[in-house]
Parts: sequence; C-alpha cells; structure tokens
Amino acid sequence: MTKEIQAFLERHYVLVLSTCNSNQPYSAPLFYIFFENFLFFLSDIHTRHSQEIISNNNISASIFEYISDISQIKGIQITGNCFLISETSKIDRELILNLGNREIKVQDVYQKYINKFEIAKKIPSYLWCIEPILIKYTDNSIHFGYKTIWRKK
Repeated sequence: MTKEIQAFLERHYVLVLSTCNSNQPYSAPLFYIFFENFLFFLSDIHTRHSQEIISNNNISASIFEYISDISQIKGIQITGNCFLISETSKIDRELILNLGNREIKVQDVYQKYINKFEIAKKIPSYLWCIEPILIKYTDNSIHFGYKTIWRKK
C-alpha cells in the first residue's frame, strides 16, 4: 500500500460502508481505525449493514474530506471483503487474528479503537475488519483528476 494512501487512512476516522443484499444497496457511516493496512470498526450484529455482511461480505467504502472547492477534493474508494472478528465482550489477550502473512492481537486492535473512540467501550458491539482488495485515492490538490490505484497482491 502506498504511503500517501496509508497517511490518508490514518488521518481520517469516518467511512461510508456500502453493502448489498438481494440487489438492494445500502450505505452506513461508521467510525473506523486503520491498523496494519486493514480497517476496523465496531457495530451491533443486528444492524442492516452487519446482517448484509454476514450474507455477502463483498463491500465498498468511501472516505473523503468535506470541502466545497472541487480543486481540493481528496478521497478514497475501497472495494474489499469484510468479516466479523468477535463480540467485544469476548475479546481477550489470547485472541489472534491471522491476516495474510501476519498475526495481529485482537486486543491491540480493540484497544486502539477504544483509545480513539472512548465512548465505544460503553456500548455492547462487535469488532469487524475490512480487508481492502482495491483502493483508489484521488487528490485534486496535486492536479485535477490525480489518482493512485493500489491492488492487493
């Protein structure tokens, strides 16, 4: 993943997640963290987007800056897979997530999320992971229509 994409994902914290079920698309804004080239969010298992991920884990997401000058548009579009990791009340020090060629302690991910969004600790929820397959980064401040494409190898 390019450094400019990583930096953009680190700087931001809200994504719009899009799911689909029975040819009916749905979008939901969510708080996220970026960790080890994956995006993580918390959500209740009973939300529409969670239920749709369970039946179809192909997702898309958008992250962008809120600006009114078209020459300053910056944003990311992601296609990828999303999967449920654990109910937050069941996360312990022993739970390991195998992502590609590395192991990540789920407790570390959850702690980073709680450090950023402290209120989330008080709400029963589930930890989810987005594995990007393709990311398109747009930055019109470099020049109009500037794009960088990253694909998972």
